[in-house]
Amino acid sequence: MQRNTPYRLLVAAAAIIIAHAGDAQIALEMTTKHREYLQYESMPATLTLQNQSGLDIEFGRYDNEANLRLNVEFDRGQIEERIVDTREVLETTVRPGESARFTVDLSRLFDLRTPRRYLFSAAVVWRSRDYPSKPRFVSVVNGFKIAGERRGLPMSPETVREYELRYQSRSETEHLFLTINGETEDVCFGVFDLGPLIRVYEPIMKFDHVGNVRVIHHSGRGVNTHNYLISDEKGVRHLEALFKTLEDIEITGDGLKDKAPPGFELDR
Repeated sequence: MQRNTPYRLLVAAAAIIIAHAGDAQIALEMTTKHREYLQYESMPATLTLQNQSGLDIEFGRYDNEANLRLNVEFDRGQIEERIVDTREVLETTVRPGESARFTVDLSRLFDLRTPRRYLFSAAVVWRSRDYPSKPRFVSVVNGFKIAGERRGLPMSPETVREYELRYQSRSETEHLFLTINGETEDVCFGVFDLGPLIRVYEPIMKFDHVGNVRVIHHSGRGVNTHNYLISDEKGVRHLEALFKTLEDIEITGDGLKDKAPPGFELDR
């Protein structure tokens, strides 16, 4: 019996090493472009899967196939879980030695409307085992309000929308954002990143007679950015951003003379 003890210990150790070998052979990384996002802003996350297991990892809805799971922790112990069942994921097979990359909008999977810090994690569930990513903290913030205005749609005055300009630091630079909420529709139509902001003077937000929106702000040395958006019964769409030098225009509340993109009505 004593002679077999070292052999048994060796077999047991080998079994443990083999059981955990898959952890190093399948790696999942979760990243987001920013650590802070404005309230209602989309929050895309990139999930990168590396397969060194020697076997195909096939995603799908059947028991023998892999699943991609996302978790968010709101408070300590309050966790929500979602299985990502988009077509992009379900139709993917990751061959040995290859990798796959998925993009998932976290704001569409979870209710992230409350400004606070959230803890996210992801895992590939395959052959009754979890292969998790490292957790990642991401915060939802209000930003700093500069200006706001409530406007009814010209073609539908009873439909009121609230337009707010906010700024927030992003990649060590302040950016200007336009948030558009439907007051009567109870929906956010979008949070638009209008680009870098230099707060030499207040940004200008103007509306034309058909409800389109134009925002002008100082974005660099001697440069202003003009953003054009269409706001109508169908929703809100960002049309174009133009860059102009200070010599080209006069920055006042009225009398701005510039060329708008096709389909955009200038102020009369």
